Amino acid sequence: MHHFMTRFIVVRSLQIMILTALTVSVLASCDEANGGEVGRSVYDHIVGESDLSTLEDAINLVDLLDQFAFDNPEGRDYTIFAPTDEAFEAFLQSQGASELDQLDPEVLSDVLKYHIVRDSLDSEDLIDSSDVITVQGSSVSLSGDDVESLEVNNINLTSDIDNSLDNGYVHEIDGVLVPPSD
Repeated sequence: MHHFMTRFIVVRSLQIMILTALTVSVLASCDEANGGEVGRSVYDHIVGESDLSTLEDAINLVDLLDQFAFDNPEGRDYTIFAPTDEAFEAFLQSQGASELDQLDPEVLSDVLKYHIVRDSLDSEDLIDSSDVITVQGSSVSLSGDDVESLEVNNINLTSDIDNSLDNGYVHEIDGVLVPPSD
């Protein structure tokens, strides 16, 4: 009887492990088919990209992490137009600054919010739109007939676009979007 129970437990454990492996495999392939990165937020993507470190610093400086993390208060998906480090460097120079902390925190917060759209939009969605409203409250204009010519407020999207994450999309851009002044 002891041998039978041991064998039953081993067989049952193997069945559970096989079912678990199959479930994980199916879930991963479904997510890959949808283009998403399993378990990664838009913020995780930004942190993982070496050419977005200034954007990461800016998000942390003005405490906008809720907009980019899984547990954002509105439970929404977002599209992020993510300026590269080079874009931020040019923006800082245009503002007479060399470091992010030299900027007015409210201005920097508005600038960052102007890069966030409360919807999950891939490049095809952007091509099909003429403008979208940002978290900052103003709209950005979109133009371009295809992915290669796609622009937001006349700023080019880089080749690193359509990064599909669990809570939205990240599209890198080669400039910083500045909201219209009131």
